[in-house]
Amino acid sequence: MRRSRFLACAGAAAFAIVAGGSPGASDTVSRTIRVRLFKGRSLIRADVSGPGAGGIPQIFSFDANTTIKTTLIGGGVPLTVTAYDADGLVATRRYSGQITVAQADDGILIVNTVDLEQYVGSVLAAEIGPSWPYEAIKAQAIAARTFALHASQARTYAYDLGDDTSSQVYNGMDSIDQRLTAAAQATAGIALLSGTSPAEVFYSAACGGHTASAAELSGAAVPPYLRGIADSDASGRAYCSKAPLFNWQNTVSAESMASIFDLATSDLTGVDVTATWPDGRARFIAAHRHGGADITIGGRAFYAKAAAMLGYKVIPSLLLQIQPGPGGYQVTGHGLGHGVGMCQWGARGRADAGMNAQAILASYFPGTLFSQP
Repeated sequence: MRRSRFLACAGAAAFAIVAGGSPGASDTVSRTIRVRLFKGRSLIRADVSGPGAGGIPQIFSFDANTTIKTTLIGGGVPLTVTAYDADGLVATRRYSGQITVAQADDGILIVNTVDLEQYVGSVLAAEIGPSWPYEAIKAQAIAARTFALHASQARTYAYDLGDDTSSQVYNGMDSIDQRLTAAAQATAGIALLSGTSPAEVFYSAACGGHTASAAELSGAAVPPYLRGIADSDASGRAYCSKAPLFNWQNTVSAESMASIFDLATSDLTGVDVTATWPDGRARFIAAHRHGGADITIGGRAFYAKAAAMLGYKVIPSLLLQIQPGPGGYQVTGHGLGHGVGMCQWGARGRADAGMNAQAILASYFPGTLFSQP
């Protein structure tokens, strides 16, 4: 079908629609990333608004019955997207670049095609604080850019990344700080390479003193730069020791602990970490029960179920110990998150110790190279 194009308003305002397909390569001047917006939500409606004649916004509405793939172009002016699911309003956010709306199996698919460096600046706003040391912010910018470039290599789907924690958190143009934008611009074009391709990088909040091997997430062989490192200074102090959850302890009720293993509370007699990874994280955790064999599950499954049931800060990491205690079980540990790749609080500690962004990243991803801007 021939692609049709028309301006949504008269005059010089450039709020344009491309029906029947997204813009081709000629429409994209700089390197762009395609981000699925509101990922994980089954959207039933979306409103996209942009500049109209005389400054009056033009609003276009889409619902789950929309059959024509449509791209809206703001012409350098932000587009505002308001999304709804069956429970009502999800969010209203502003985005630069282009917005494409199409049908999806789970409702409406909304994709933002955005300049890579603007994307990195937005990710920084969600992933790190502007008051952090500048070299730590720059390290985060390079890591975020590398993550996006690695994800965009195949280009076999309608989008490269989601906008939630399954990829990198991205909330468009809102809450972007000038210091974060400056860090994105200062590192523009720089990424970590494995050979000649963008490396596969990860990061999490606080590793607790030792980063994890990516094998703990995938169970598969991993490149040397993802095998984990001891993250402490010459005195043995963890670089992330100032993280709020570097040390933590919480009580998990017997009822909640039993539910993690799909047991009745009356059947549970104890819980133990039965095997650990070389970095000390729990590899297998067993529940002991009355009159039956132990139930053993992988540490990652335990972590995921605990987070879903209790919230992610009750058992923040797998660098833990479990002991019976008053009211159930005392779970004590270090760190927050999966621990693979760059430790964000560790990067802050390394920056405070005088390391620049390149030295920080070389520590967490040994053997990788830096691309030239």
